[in-house]
Amino acid sequence: MMQGYLALIGQHRRSLAGVLGAKVLDALTAGAPIALVYLALRAILAPEGMAELNPWWFWGLLMVFAARVAITLWATDTAIRAALDISRDLRNRVV
Repeated sequence: MMQGYLALIGQHRRSLAGVLGAKVLDALTAGAPIALVYLALRAILAPEGMAELNPWWFWGLLMVFAARVAITLWATDTAIRAALDISRDLRNRVV
């Protein structure tokens, strides 16, 4: 049974590699919003106050959050499609 399962996984090597790549990119972008929020709060709480805060930081933070959401949705969609393809092939083998 395990040999058949491993053979089936081997057929989906390309889609599983895509899932791995998407999830790695998702994990790498996870820390970017936290770092930008830290830098913005550090500038706001500085003795000079908001003088150090560049208005572009807000837009940069917004773009990073939007990119993070898009990458997470793409990675999740890739993983779901690969899982559905594998489960379809498993059902076909059982039938």
